[in-house]
Amino acid sequence: ENLNRTTSAMSTVGSPHVEETAIIESPIEKVWKVVRPLDFKFLPDVENVEVLASDGDKKQVTSDSVGGLRKIKYKKSTQTVKILEISDINYSITYDLIMAEPAVGFSSAVYTIKLQRVTENGS
Repeated sequence: ENLNRTTSAMSTVGSPHVEETAIIESPIEKVWKVVRPLDFKFLPDVENVEVLASDGDKKQVTSDSVGGLRKIKYKKSTQTVKILEISDINYSITYDLIMAEPAVGFSSAVYTIKLQRVTENGS
């Protein structure tokens, strides 16, 4: 995979915005199959991901639906995230960082991974 990465940061008072882009030479449907489970297998520092099937209110939800939780064990930390939105039409998934050990230096973080076709052949 050829990966070109650009990072930009724009900051406003109390609300930073960071955006990263990458070009992956693969069909969007194939990349979405890797991203959609939100198991972070594509990140080299992720050691384990535990998929939890209930949200903070203890309602039962399926593990791959809105409200599903992931406990992600990195080499130096553990984070729990909650899925806020999934769009199979727009190839995007949004999740909220709800817990971190050790604690992180910010009060909240919402992340979105969005895939877009950028080549002539639609991949």
